[in-house]
Amino acid sequence: MRKITRIGRGIIVLSTAMLFFSSCIELTEKVTVNPDGSGKIELKLDMGSLASALNSQNTGFDVSLIEKIRKTVREAPDILKDQKGIRDVISSSDDKNGVFIIRFCFDRSANLNKAVYLLMGAEKQGIFPDLYKITRHKVRKKDLGPFVQKAMKNVKSSGFNDMFYSVIYYNNIIELPSAVKSVKNIKSKTEGDRTVSTRLTFENMIKGHFSSGNLIRY
Repeated sequence: MRKITRIGRGIIVLSTAMLFFSSCIELTEKVTVNPDGSGKIELKLDMGSLASALNSQNTGFDVSLIEKIRKTVREAPDILKDQKGIRDVISSSDDKNGVFIIRFCFDRSANLNKAVYLLMGAEKQGIFPDLYKITRHKVRKKDLGPFVQKAMKNVKSSGFNDMFYSVIYYNNIIELPSAVKSVKNIKSKTEGDRTVSTRLTFENMIKGHFSSGNLIRY
């Protein structure tokens, strides 16, 4: 009986692994900048066809980071309700299809940074590096690699988890109020004349292969 159970679990893990090779998880951070430095942000997690697989307890993958994101989305309106300079907070959770979204508007980048740190679980008081610094005709974005590395430091390395990180994609999209003049990140692409996008895997970020940081002039 135990042998059959082990075989069953092996089939589940193998099937999930095959699904991972043909699917991916998309974590998208989209920032729209207004001429006065205010703007809006949308944070979206889309697990696609992997949603049902990751809900299983027998896949062999460590999904603690995904669970933290799910929890944050559910609690976002309460987390940000008293945050200065933040308004129109909207969150939605679609567990069946694995799509989780947080949207809100900000009056300036300093308050955007504080709001994002709160969503990441940081305390209200403290000094943290700027994730975004939006000034006239310039957007500076900090590399998130060190934050991802810190979040995953207690997760045991394994073939399964390494494969898991290789199919989690981080997308950063920045929409600007005027035409892009220059972009520092070599992995970034300009779409049209006012949008800059960067796409990396979590594996890239954890191992420090590429930076998600950027300096955009417009």
